[in-house]
Amino acid sequence: MHNKSFYKEYIKSSSDKFLYLTCLTTERCNLRCRYCYEKFEHGRMKSFVVRGIKNLINNESPRLKNLYISYFGGEPLLNHEVMIDISSHAASLSKRFGFIYRSHVTTNATLLDLCLFKKLLSCGVTDFQITLDGDSDIHDTTRVGVKGIGTFNTIWNNLNLYKNVDEWFTVLIRLHLTKFNYHSVLNLSQKIVSTFGSDKRYVADVELVNDLGAGVGTASGRHYSSDSVSSKDQISNIRNV
Repeated sequence: MHNKSFYKEYIKSSSDKFLYLTCLTTERCNLRCRYCYEKFEHGRMKSFVVRGIKNLINNESPRLKNLYISYFGGEPLLNHEVMIDISSHAASLSKRFGFIYRSHVTTNATLLDLCLFKKLLSCGVTDFQITLDGDSDIHDTTRVGVKGIGTFNTIWNNLNLYKNVDEWFTVLIRLHLTKFNYHSVLNLSQKIVSTFGSDKRYVADVELVNDLGAGVGTASGRHYSSDSVSSKDQISNIRNV
């Protein structure tokens, strides 16, 4: 980000009229990705924390111009009731006081069926980041459930279902690049273009898996991360598909 752009974003985010919240609804997850750094030590967000978040929004609402809430985990949809509660409250206040409310969730999308997707849209959660590690051949070896079962088909089928919704949303399909999956990610990027390319609500990008420490069991980012020059060339090739 250029210095001028960074300065503008900093001023906006530090303004009394702009409130940006990141809410971890839970640190638990229904996946055990092979490179994950999480320990999954904390459960669902406590009710007193939910009340505190809603009270904060209440207090700030009269002077807000923008409210942005980002939901994260673990897998935040394991506690989607809290997301719906907080977002519905924020959406109601935005109509009352006239500020802009936007909301984002980073999710593995295994739980994000069409019914839940529509519920989230209805309460103002319209921006989604969903990760794939390549096509099913590779994704199903790294992004597995707690029982070791691959998740590609569930996620891909869900992504396709969202196309049936009339409302506007944004789905960022984040492609994780490791030492081992370049050709699979390249193939998947072509598949994404042919499947979603005509729908402007879907966008895709590719990022390297980073070593952020060891997680549960044998999970380790070090085994999968790469900082080589060739990785930069691979990212460029994928982005140019």
